[in-house]
Amino acid sequence: MLIAGKTELLGKVSEKLTPADLEQIGLVSDTSGFYEKLSLYKNLQAYAKLYGKANSRVDEVLKQVDLYDSKKFSSREIIDRNEATNVSSKSFNQ
Repeated sequence: MLIAGKTELLGKVSEKLTPADLEQIGLVSDTSGFYEKLSLYKNLQAYAKLYGKANSRVDEVLKQVDLYDSKKFSSREIIDRNEATNVSSKSFNQ
């Protein structure tokens, strides 16, 4: 039975899927731009939930890769910032 505004997967309301349920689901990232619009933190939270990891692990990983201070930026903003930094550093190194 479908409920308006809810989805079901594997016979369960998707919000109630467990990590064991999620292991049965394949993931193919799309190119719709959805993930690019999410903050870095929200992106990693989605993957943490998918793999049954605690949200605290997201902070640990961001600190390990020196992106903790950028966690509120979208991945598109981070890519744009890095490209601008690369262009700036290249122009000084010529």
